[in-house]
Amino acid sequence: MYIRLPAVLWSLAGIPIAVATHSVHNMAVFHLCLLCCCLCDVLLAAKPQSLRITRTAANSAAVRTPVTQKLTVGNGGKRTFRGAVRDVWPPSVQSSRQIFSFTLLPGETAQFSAQITPVRRGMRKSAHLTVRSCGPLRLAGRQKTFPTGQKLLALPPFLSRRLLPEKIRQLREIEGQTLLLRRGQGTEFDSLREYVPGDDVRAIDWRSTARLRKTVVRTWRPQRDRNIVILADTGRAGAMRHGRYPAFDAYLESIFLLSALAGKAGDKVSVFTLGETIRAEAVKLAGFGAIHTLGAILADIEPTPTQTDWILGAERIRRLFRRPALIVILTKPGTGALSSGLEEAITLLKRHRIVIGTLRHSAAGNGPAETGIYREAASLRTGLEEAEIRRWLKSRNVTVTAGSPQTLPAKIADTYLKLKAGGKL
Repeated sequence: MYIRLPAVLWSLAGIPIAVATHSVHNMAVFHLCLLCCCLCDVLLAAKPQSLRITRTAANSAAVRTPVTQKLTVGNGGKRTFRGAVRDVWPPSVQSSRQIFSFTLLPGETAQFSAQITPVRRGMRKSAHLTVRSCGPLRLAGRQKTFPTGQKLLALPPFLSRRLLPEKIRQLREIEGQTLLLRRGQGTEFDSLREYVPGDDVRAIDWRSTARLRKTVVRTWRPQRDRNIVILADTGRAGAMRHGRYPAFDAYLESIFLLSALAGKAGDKVSVFTLGETIRAEAVKLAGFGAIHTLGAILADIEPTPTQTDWILGAERIRRLFRRPALIVILTKPGTGALSSGLEEAITLLKRHRIVIGTLRHSAAGNGPAETGIYREAASLRTGLEEAEIRRWLKSRNVTVTAGSPQTLPAKIADTYLKLKAGGKL
């Protein structure tokens, strides 16, 4: 049972009645009559259980991408249903409309729609549906809350998608140059064509030239079906905040852009998120459709301030990939990472080509002058430690790519294209 605002306003009318008649008894009689009207209204209201509610909406949507949700309400009772339905979502899902008011005759059906927009990635669940039914006097009514199993998977936004056309164009240029000019360790024979002035004479196939009686050259193309392995840190390095969001959100953008680019290049992508355990993995995905699969797998992963077990990740990669692969490690290569096993993991994976993607340290901040001095000293010490670590990584033939949350995805994609062009995959 619930009381509507008109009943509350009518109850206030008892005060002037008591003042005008100089009798509290009259006010009590008035309130008793009002209470009887409310009880009659409750008895005459339709039962909330007689309402049939069907809700249809998309199962997934990208962050900040609105989707339409439809609510179909049917009156299965014998009384006219006057009331409303409130659709409740968590604060991380914004809804254009939460309360739907209606009047339905017996057997009548109505349909409503609303736009729901997730603002944070992950699995979002609708809390419940609240149904209110009021009587003909609209003073009071019945209320019941029904649990609901509606779920919405909010996928990562993939903001770096805007960079994909440019990177694909660079890939096509690399493939065109490789076809005409160069043969590297990572290229394979494609076809023969007639020699044109300007071709490299080292590409002439003399046996085929003698057989065909015209000068022909061999063309080469980058090898496809290479393994690209991405290992993302969901430990302390992933939980560090850069601006409003944790570093892991920037790692996700790098994963999606590199996966999409590698899919266009014909390579296979494997992704592992590593914390104390391997929290999620996707092995040997191919094609551009792998982006949606990765989004569904990684949408609900949140970084935690725990130590990352790098040895566990290295052993998993060694068991799955016997042939040399490109391994992209997304983390902060500080002294804490090395002490947690990153150094040993790099040694275990020495037969693979390793690229480390990291977010550049920022010393920006506001505060008193004394605080700024300490911040500057800490930044200087961090820079010296990172320089020493980079020298060690360079001695192990590890490439370090650093950038801001906005530029890191593009820089990792450029590193991949550079290795692809040089035949080093």
